[in-house]
Amino acid sequence: SLPGRQRIYTCDPQNSRAYWIGRRARPENHEAFTFAVGMNTLSPNFNMPLHIATALSEDLTSMVPLTTTPPAGSGCRSFEALADRLRSAAVTHVLSLDPVESPDLQPVTVVSPVEIAPASLYVYALRGSRPWRSFEGLVDGSSDSGEGRTIQLGWTGTSETRLEARTASPAWVVIRDGFTPGWRAWVNGSTAMVRETEAHHCAVRVPAGSSQVVLKYDPPGLRRGLAVLLASAFGVGALAFSGRRRQAAPGPSVPSSTG
Repeated sequence: SLPGRQRIYTCDPQNSRAYWIGRRARPENHEAFTFAVGMNTLSPNFNMPLHIATALSEDLTSMVPLTTTPPAGSGCRSFEALADRLRSAAVTHVLSLDPVESPDLQPVTVVSPVEIAPASLYVYALRGSRPWRSFEGLVDGSSDSGEGRTIQLGWTGTSETRLEARTASPAWVVIRDGFTPGWRAWVNGSTAMVRETEAHHCAVRVPAGSSQVVLKYDPPGLRRGLAVLLASAFGVGALAFSGRRRQAAPGPSVPSSTG
């Protein structure tokens, strides 16, 4: 396990030599091998049950702007070209099935789970990683030495972050989570603007003093889509109920003939 609050980046296993060697070694159960590789490398979404944060991973939604993710085919074979983007995204550790030689990486450990043999998992610490949440610049022309500034994390999840920020002058708090229009913020209970930074992260302005900051993410259009879905379901249910009532209604009585 990785100590503390960490964010990882996984070199795409299917771009690694070790993955294809292992897959060819198991021709009759390569699906199980691929599944085990995903679990051990925490990709593409096996990190979520473990609540381990990742960055710049494969986009499985087709909703992420292409400019915010590494180009297809790029990755750890040319790690120096990727290192600055990972540092900016507050990545602390890199996982890879192939060994990666780079002055930006410090080897941490190598593990060899039996379920992915003959492959092994290389774990590296990324040197010079930016903090996940930090103060970035002042506002309103304020001057501040920066001493005494603190950010204390209260709680964080996949769609919500709560923190306390202390600063002697108004400043921007940067949260290095990917910016999208669905982010909303509150500072001391009042609605606040979420600004997109140059690196496509979230920034919120806080006043001098102690501030309680809350960020929540709601996918754009989700509530409207749910309302349309519920209205459609209600309409279909009403039509079905009306049809059953017509079928159950007795037909006109026919008088019996006499004589």
